[in-house]
Amino acid sequence: MAAAESEEHREKWQVAFFDMMHDLLFLPNSPTLFNAGQPLGQLSGCFVLPIEDHLDGIYQTLHKAAIVFATGGGCGYDFSKLRKKGSAVSRTNGQATGPVSFISQFNAMTEVITQGGKRAGANMGILRVDHPDIEEFIDVKKTEGVLSNFNLSVAITDEFMEAVQQDKDFTLYDNHKKCTDKIVKARVLFNKIVDNAWSNGEPGLIFIDTINKYNTVPDLGLLESTNPCSEQPLLPYESCNLGSINLSLFYDSEINGTNWDKLQDIIQVAVRFLDDVIDVNKLPFKEIEETTLRTRKIGLGVMGFADLLLKMGIRYDSNEAIGWANRIMEFIEFNALQASNELAVEKGAFPAVDSYKMVRRFATACTFAQEDWLALKKEIEEHGIRNAMITTIAPTGSLSLIAGVSSAIEPNFQWEYSYHRVDQDFKEVHPLAKPYIDSGESLPDYFVTALDIDPMWHVEMQAAFQQWVDNGISKTINMPFSATKQDVEKAIITAWEKGCKGITVYRTGSRNKEVLTKTEKVEVKQERTYIHPRKRPEVTTGKSYKLPVGDDCGNLYTTLNEEEGYGLCETFVGLGKGGGCISAHIEAEGRLISLCLRAGVDPKDIISQLSNIRCSKVRRVDGRLVKSCPDGVAQSMMKHLGILPDLQAHSEEENTVSAIHIGENPECPECGGTLYVDGSRCLVCKNCGYSKCTG
Repeated sequence: MAAAESEEHREKWQVAFFDMMHDLLFLPNSPTLFNAGQPLGQLSGCFVLPIEDHLDGIYQTLHKAAIVFATGGGCGYDFSKLRKKGSAVSRTNGQATGPVSFISQFNAMTEVITQGGKRAGANMGILRVDHPDIEEFIDVKKTEGVLSNFNLSVAITDEFMEAVQQDKDFTLYDNHKKCTDKIVKARVLFNKIVDNAWSNGEPGLIFIDTINKYNTVPDLGLLESTNPCSEQPLLPYESCNLGSINLSLFYDSEINGTNWDKLQDIIQVAVRFLDDVIDVNKLPFKEIEETTLRTRKIGLGVMGFADLLLKMGIRYDSNEAIGWANRIMEFIEFNALQASNELAVEKGAFPAVDSYKMVRRFATACTFAQEDWLALKKEIEEHGIRNAMITTIAPTGSLSLIAGVSSAIEPNFQWEYSYHRVDQDFKEVHPLAKPYIDSGESLPDYFVTALDIDPMWHVEMQAAFQQWVDNGISKTINMPFSATKQDVEKAIITAWEKGCKGITVYRTGSRNKEVLTKTEKVEVKQERTYIHPRKRPEVTTGKSYKLPVGDDCGNLYTTLNEEEGYGLCETFVGLGKGGGCISAHIEAEGRLISLCLRAGVDPKDIISQLSNIRCSKVRRVDGRLVKSCPDGVAQSMMKHLGILPDLQAHSEEENTVSAIHIGENPECPECGGTLYVDGSRCLVCKNCGYSKCTG
């Protein structure tokens, strides 16, 4: 009899699971869709692997990550335990290459493993803001295409954010030596993060203290890393399977709102579904299986929220929309906890339930009374809970395409748009906008897109959902191309103050290759915007550099001044032999460099443009070739910044350059031909007969 009841029970839920997915009311993460019923059978999308500060540990993790990628999962790592670049390595009597070098190796491995796979591999690389190599980490993705298989996030502490707000010093700590590495200005480091986020959207930030404040099993250790899209913080060797409810299909036209009864039913089925996935999942190795079963974490999220608002006629950027976000997510959180509690009664609580702490902010409750929450808390304390963490809002890129709805809690990017995934381009028309577009009608004013919305509304929406989500939220704070660095700074600080667990900012057009782009048909022409340099400060400090550039020109003098908190801010360039067009051009060069510096251009980009410009008066100075006055300015800037490679000095008689000595032929100032050295050590042009004695 019991066996028959068990089979009946199994069939009941099998039908419920199938119907729920068939009707697109709920979909699990991509690995579950790809691998369920297949020999591989690995159904989780999120993994976190530890990285220890020794070669054996690093390469063991590299090997395990390769196995995870081969099964369709993505990995996150905290590289903060690795010693800083240049630290001693006793095993080899060498020097450590630092976290960034190892991130590059993990990136290369991902490239190899995912070739020919179903989708590109994804990684999350995290480094604490107090690590000595944090500046290199922040700058590593300045060049587009570098570490293309990695998202990077800085683990931001409350201490750092408070130091930024109070303009205090901040300590970078050497984990290897267990001592202070150096003291920096928190504001200067923060500005570097802001500059890079403004320039290309990375690094992102995770607020690591906030994450651990809401860790429901703190006795098991600190949460240090997340999955690739940063919404799922996990302990080392934990995995998590995710799934999303399609809110758009819970619209009730009769009440112009949400069908709460229908939503409650699906929440209960979805929680059971995700919990069952844990039991049938074929995880890649023993440590992950044991750690996952210890806490049985799941991630129930949503998609189609923006489309639900459209059906109700509500603008995304409105207090009414924020109110609906609170109501809906609180409803999901409450019922998901209740469902997990009921599963614990039926099947047993997660093994580490004695460490469980229910962490909720009841004061903001708007759907349920505080008494309801306290009653649920009592039930959980008495009977336990099946899953240590239950709700997560993932990006739902593939799932939203399958369901034909807006992604996660994002507003729609555009009504007609193209997008790029892996190696293919696609075009889509939003189904709710299609009737208007086909008929030539104007869209109602509540049809707003991501770029129509002020960035702060994006932050407000993320914060509204976050207070009812166990884990984190994948959400992009979209900004127009005209957004300023101050806009980025304001978004970051507000997100931290409002209790978000992380933030990703992206300024449209800041990368050459973007996942989502507008089609020509709906391209909105914007007025061209210009960057205006900040005003020159009253006081600057700097140094002057003298460099011989030729007998006719004399010495090149480059003065480089710095502004506190910003670095290089202006340049004055002059020649020893003043007057004439050359001096005018040199002065203009200095003014333009100053303008670029105060407008936020990276000095290294300026150096790149000036380096190797060549005139006819090429000289060797201190063993280094100076090809022109602009090239000399570039070398002075590199020397000032400490990035000019050391070279062995040549003797004075070698300082005058010839084509034989330098392996590079100067141009003739008369005809542009090549100058050669004759037997008298004179530079001679064989085309026009020009000569210049160098002896």
